[in-house]
Amino acid sequence: MLYSEINGQGTISIHTSVICQLIEEMVETEFSGRVWISDKKGQDSSFIMKIGAKDVTDDIEMYLENGQLFVKLYVVLRFGLSIKQVTNALIGRLKETIAENTAIPVREITVVVAGVMSRQLARRNIEIRG
Repeated sequence: MLYSEINGQGTISIHTSVICQLIEEMVETEFSGRVWISDKKGQDSSFIMKIGAKDVTDDIEMYLENGQLFVKLYVVLRFGLSIKQVTNALIGRLKETIAENTAIPVREITVVVAGVMSRQLARRNIEIRG
């Protein structure tokens, strides 16, 4: 469990898998065909997850510090896109989505571009924080 709060009406608990699912859905709907969540090696997590080998939560790191959320995820971008523009847009939308749906303040999101996909995967290790 990532977050738990007790108030007058009961306990609110948010598990890491909930936030991972929010991230995954947002990337699939708003960045479809341009950005794929991957592992550290640049392998597409969504394909591996569909065949049941592992879960996308294995590749997204997150922790709470002083009530603020820190997230780190690895992505593969489609060749020809501006890394700066896409990652900045991704970070901005992730912060909005997580804050709107969980009310947990997001301190920092780190996006690591693990690769660029054209016909073949060109491995990269570019880290962008926001």
